[in-house]
Amino acid sequence: MENKGIISVTVTIKGQQHELTIQEGSNYEQLLLEMNVHPEEALVFVDGIPVPLDENVRIGKVDVLKIVSGG
Repeated sequence: MENKGIISVTVTIKGQQHELTIQEGSNYEQLLLEMNVHPEEALVFVDGIPVPLDENVRIGKVDVLKIVSGG
């Protein structure tokens, strides 16, 4: 579903799919924040390719991989 200025994106995180609508021109950092995921704790892949968080969201298969680190 696509309206002027709004795009619909399917995001998979932890094996669960989420349908989100986000302003056209938003970047992946904003998308993560919308999902309550801290940008420094995740990697974003679109169609299997890693993308920088400052890249604008585009239609495609979006996968979020949460990073876990310990010390």
